[in-house]
Amino acid sequence: SFVQHDLLNSLALQNHVNSCESFEHFITRLLEDCFLVAAAADPKTRQLVHRCWSLVWKAEPVGAVWEYPGQLANRQWQPVKGEAANDRLTVMMWEREMDVHFYNVWSVYRKCDEITDFRDKLEALGYDLHLIIPATV
Repeated sequence: SFVQHDLLNSLALQNHVNSCESFEHFITRLLEDCFLVAAAADPKTRQLVHRCWSLVWKAEPVGAVWEYPGQLANRQWQPVKGEAANDRLTVMMWEREMDVHFYNVWSVYRKCDEITDFRDKLEALGYDLHLIIPATV
């Protein structure tokens, strides 16, 4: 199975699981505790060796971007396998609704095959991308 956390984070995750009333409550608590959450119809695409950025609008985190194949999703919409897919990017937006940030990111996501192009276009729209996980070998 895929694991991307240490013992300390495992304890935090277990605490959240034990304290939550629903899946939505669980995701909300994870985001409030600064965990990054990715949606994946095909979990085999997740890898430890690629970078991750927090997507920020005016100092407020609105999503996360991973440099591995995946999909674009938000907390309300999880595409089926193959839908909204990209060979280089996985993007998760934090809001449940398809808000202006979702549509801005979606319009860039559909047009970009390379992470640098994706980041440049989002930055041109006023978003900041803060590197969270650097590339590892």
